[in-house]
Amino acid sequence: MGALVIDRSTERASGVIGLIGVVIALAGLPLAPKWPEANAPIDVVRAYFVEHGGAFLTQNCVVWFGFVLFAGFFVGASLRIARTGRHALSVASLLGATLLLGAMIFGNAPWAALAFAKPESADVVRGLWNLGLVSAFNVAGIAMFAALAPLGTGIVASSTFPRWFGVFVLGGAALGLGLALCFAPSGTSSPSGSVGVASIVVLSAIIAIGSVLLIRGAPSP
Repeated sequence: MGALVIDRSTERASGVIGLIGVVIALAGLPLAPKWPEANAPIDVVRAYFVEHGGAFLTQNCVVWFGFVLFAGFFVGASLRIARTGRHALSVASLLGATLLLGAMIFGNAPWAALAFAKPESADVVRGLWNLGLVSAFNVAGIAMFAALAPLGTGIVASSTFPRWFGVFVLGGAALGLGLALCFAPSGTSSPSGSVGVASIVVLSAIIAIGSVLLIRGAPSP
C-alpha cells in the first residue's frame, strides 16, 4: 500500500513539474519576435540578432528552463510504463527524452552566440545561422522521434494512459521524423517553417495533456 502511495505521489509530482514546464516554455515564446526565414539574406539575419539579441537571449533562458521541467512528464510516464513490465520501452523513452531535451536546450546555442556576439563577418553569421537551423530543428526532430516513438508504443501496448493519447504521441513521433527531413530553403518544408512550428505546438500539447493525465492517475483497467 505504501508503495502505491509513493507511486501516486511521484506521478502527481511528475505531472505538476511537466505542466509547469509547458506554462513557462510557452510564456517565454512571445519575449522575442519570430526568427527570420531559413533562407533569409545575411543582412536580415544579422539585423534580427542586432535588434532583438537581448530579447532572444532572455527568451531562450526562460524557454530552456521550461524545457528542463519537461523531464518531469517523461520520468512519470516512463515509470508508469515500466510498472507494466515493459522496461525496454521505458528505458528507450527516457534515453530518447534525454536526447530530446539536450537537443532543445543546446540546439539554439549557435543562435545564442549570434545574439550575444553579433559578429560582423557574413561567413560567420551564415555558418552559425545554418548550424542553428540544423541543430534546433532537424536534430531536434530526430530526438523527438526517439523520445515519442517508444513512449507512444508503450502507452498503446500497456493502456497505462488512454489509448487515444498513445496514438497522439505516436503522431507526434511521426511529426518529429518529418521535421528531421525538412531541408527546403524556404516554405513549409524548411527547418524553421510550418512543420517546425507545428512540432513545437504538438510536443507542448503532448507534455501538457500527459502531465494532466499523470496528475489524475492511471485509467481504470
